Amino acid sequence: MPFNTVAENTFDLSGLRRMIKIAQEHNIELVLFFYPRHAYSLEMDNQCGDQDTYWRAMKQIASLIETEAKPDQVRGLAILQL
Repeated sequence: MPFNTVAENTFDLSGLRRMIKIAQEHNIELVLFFYPRHAYSLEMDNQCGDQDTYWRAMKQIASLIETEAKPDQVRGLAILQL
């Protein structure tokens, strides 16, 4: 099932937006860590029809970083636990 882009599927990223702005103002590198999710957890999401929620959030976070942060200012780390 492709990502659903309707407004009800957007996440509140105002806190992240503020963090990026503060990091820019103080010339600080911001490193984001996405806590690992076990493959079984992702499979349960898939079975329940919620498989794209996690990836929609990641996509929106990546888009926000791409549009609002300097290229070398923010790094994101995501690990999938198998």
